[in-house]
Amino acid sequence: MVRKANTIWIFNPEFLEPDYQNNPPPLRLASIRGVRIVQSLVKNIRAYGANIAYCFIQGIGEQDNLTCIGRSLQWIEGVLDASNLDPFIPGPNQPATWFSLSLIGLPAA
Repeated sequence: MVRKANTIWIFNPEFLEPDYQNNPPPLRLASIRGVRIVQSLVKNIRAYGANIAYCFIQGIGEQDNLTCIGRSLQWIEGVLDASNLDPFIPGPNQPATWFSLSLIGLPAA
C-alpha cells in the first residue's frame, strides 16, 4: 500500500478484476478479499484526521499469480526508486492499470 496526500494505491497480486464483475459499481474496499490490513490502515489514517479521497487497486493477472512475492517486491522497488510512476498520479484521473475503489461502507475506526 502507498499513500500520497489524499490518494491510496494498493498492489495486491491476488486481485483479479473479473472476480468482482458481478458486484454492482462502485466496487468498495470493504468488499475486496485479502485486504483487511489495508482497511485497518485506512481507518487509522482517517482517525488521525487525514482526508483519504481516492483509493485504487491493481493485481498482476492470473498468469503471473505464481510469482506473487517477486512481483510485489518489483512493484515496491519501482515505487521507491521512482521508476514506477503510476502510483504517484493522484486524483480521479488514475491510469487504466489501476481499478478505482470506493471507501464508502468501510467500518469506523
